[in-house]
Amino acid sequence: MFQLAKALDDIFLDIEFWEDVRKTIMAAMNPVLREAFLEGAELAAGATPRRAKDELPFNLEAVNIAADQHMLSYQNQFWSRINQTQQDALRAAIARATEQGLGVQAVIDDIEPLFGPERAKLWAVTETTNMVGAGALATYAEAGMNGWEWRTVADARVDRICAARHGQQYPLSTPFIAAHPGCRCWPDPVL
Repeated sequence: MFQLAKALDDIFLDIEFWEDVRKTIMAAMNPVLREAFLEGAELAAGATPRRAKDELPFNLEAVNIAADQHMLSYQNQFWSRINQTQQDALRAAIARATEQGLGVQAVIDDIEPLFGPERAKLWAVTETTNMVGAGALATYAEAGMNGWEWRTVADARVDRICAARHGQQYPLSTPFIAAHPGCRCWPDPVL
């Protein structure tokens, strides 16, 4: 088991390996995340701020520029969060197996939830929520709005964190970020 732990420690420190993994994941995710950003921007254009009469203006060129800028910073933030979480969980699984004298199957059983369909679904919902929110804020900025309001789906599955934020207003300089994995909230424009 010590050799397995040593070999896996070598992988943790292999910068080239992790950069290849990052490139593969980002290449698959970028088109989907960008589409979510643009969808959020377009949906936001149809939103009518409280006390306003008309829908917001929508400038596709400006939104595309905002999407490109957002994607550059978002990729790095996303990868840092995911990479650290995965590595920490993998290290913990290896340490448990080593301490308890368990084999490779124990490590596999421990880390399977990190890479399985439930985890993928949570990532998809959370990252889509983040990108739709970022796209909406780009449209609000382009339209001259000065703030946004936290909105929930208002159903029985709304998390208590989100329920507490429902209706709270923020300046446009505050980014919209999902409150928890699987968050389904969005920002509404405020005049």
